[in-house]
Amino acid sequence: MTDHGRALRLPVAPYIEGPDTHVLDVHRFRGLPLGGREHDYTSYHHSAQHLMGAYAASPFPGRGRTPWCWSGTAV
Repeated sequence: MTDHGRALRLPVAPYIEGPDTHVLDVHRFRGLPLGGREHDYTSYHHSAQHLMGAYAASPFPGRGRTPWCWSGTAV
């Protein structure tokens, strides 16, 4: 990513998966340059993006239904 030609390195959530990983943990950062100012932003684990995408593409949101449970955690 660049900002007016200057290379940027933005931190993101770690790519970890395992039995102790809390998939939907939110990782908060600061430093996203937009409009001449730095902004806060959030990042999620890679697997969380798959879970959220699967839910969004399912019929559940349009029907106002609760998503499925996975390992005892609502996702």
